Amino acid sequence: MVGPDIVAGLGQRFSSGRSVPGARPAHFITLYDAETDKDLDEIVATASAPRTLWVGTGGLAAALARHVGTPHMPVPALPVPFLGLVGTNHEVTMAQVACFSASHADAHIVVERDIDKAKRDLAKRIKRGAPSVVTVAASGDRQMVADHISKVFASLLDGLPMPGTLLVTGGETLRSVCSSLGVVELTVESEIEPGLPISRIEAGVFKGLATISKSGAFGDSALFCRLATPAHR
Repeated sequence: MVGPDIVAGLGQRFSSGRSVPGARPAHFITLYDAETDKDLDEIVATASAPRTLWVGTGGLAAALARHVGTPHMPVPALPVPFLGLVGTNHEVTMAQVACFSASHADAHIVVERDIDKAKRDLAKRIKRGAPSVVTVAASGDRQMVADHISKVFASLLDGLPMPGTLLVTGGETLRSVCSSLGVVELTVESEIEPGLPISRIEAGVFKGLATISKSGAFGDSALFCRLATPAHR
């Protein structure tokens, strides 16, 4: 087992246990192990109930959609300008940033010490409809870096003009960005590419903004370039 014993941790406060595909849940919280899409389909078929709260990955979401017969939603046209907020140093995302930087002069804004200058530069680019990607220069342990990035993005977003499309990488970064913007909910609308859902921001200063969320390891090196190109939309 990698990581903490989830069942043991949950069991301290709730009735919880493990089950297998095809078996009905026997606890308030039931954890299923699935290896294939068929496993997920069996879990959804046997465990569905009106008040079930599902927690899982995109594979589970796809199984739920198959179960209820949800039609495939076309990818919506994404308005310009594109703004990417990068909160991870994963090598896949760094390759995407490098590819974007090579194709768009001055579009990669690295925030070091002068946040105000970065904010002015970014606001100018947004106002003229130019795409941008922002990274933060940071060092230290993981939690220190995450906290610093959260504070920088919060300051950067305060009073910033709303872009056309927002991309956020990293789960902690997405959480902190949503908190800074006063987001109440992200309503998923479609999936632009595997592992890249498009959501609509509910409430807050950027209400209605199309937002793409991505983990560090998803996408090829040209991803940001495609998203930033109007022809791709």
